Amino acid sequence: MEAHLDPYGDHRANLVAEIGHCQTDRVLAFSGHMDTVGQGDKPWHHEPLGAEIVGDRLYGRGAADMKSGLAAMVVALIELKEEGRLPSGALRLLATAGEELGTTGSHRLERAGLVEDVDALVVGEPTADH
Repeated sequence: MEAHLDPYGDHRANLVAEIGHCQTDRVLAFSGHMDTVGQGDKPWHHEPLGAEIVGDRLYGRGAADMKSGLAAMVVALIELKEEGRLPSGALRLLATAGEELGTTGSHRLERAGLVEDVDALVVGEPTADH
């Protein structure tokens, strides 16, 4: 699997990975962000970076927004690659940084031309920006 790390700014980086046969010029992209909002000043009932499982729930920064979606996208690429079920075009993962503060990572990938050839984009954001 081809992957490229795009470091920038204050300890931030985007990750771009791609699989496929590239027999066609069709590109399906999966997009998700790797950062979370800050921990804030309010007391936590669970360790914010602990990924604590209680019953059937996972508590921790990013559990809902949106690391589960990003993990599903990564697993999909890995399993397709391992099973040899590569698309005739390309399947591209765009894992971005800076979404919580101005979408700097997404803008950076757009300026680099990494979305110009994308035919369809699946965004794993579960929160509807509220």
